[in-house]
Amino acid sequence: MAEQVKVEELVRRYGRMVYRAAVRLLGGEGRGAEDVSQAVFLVAMQKLKIGKLPEEGRMAGWLLEVTMYAVKEARRADQRRKRHEERAAAARGEAIRPEVDIEQVRGALDEALLKLGGTDREVVVRRYWQGEAVG
Repeated sequence: MAEQVKVEELVRRYGRMVYRAAVRLLGGEGRGAEDVSQAVFLVAMQKLKIGKLPEEGRMAGWLLEVTMYAVKEARRADQRRKRHEERAAAARGEAIRPEVDIEQVRGALDEALLKLGGTDREVVVRRYWQGEAVG
């Protein structure tokens, strides 16, 4: 019961940040962001059960990191789906219209953020994902 209360508190406190980060990282796809947010808090619940949830001072950065990994997995699944659709279209003799790859740019930014140290990442997360004034 205490675990459920803790996860509910995490969702209440950080749910909006995780969702907004997922929307941005996914390029504005709200439906995918909901799926990513759920995956992030499932990971948090699993970590809580085994006593490996980070302390509060590092929670925002950790949740963002988990969000980025969940987005990467969602992108991989989307790429697999697109490849399958392209093969199916090619088999039917249809042409596929190429898309602008803004995801490469976002991916590079996300990778750079993951390379930041814990304190630096925490400051960036608090400023740009949680909208806090950092001084």
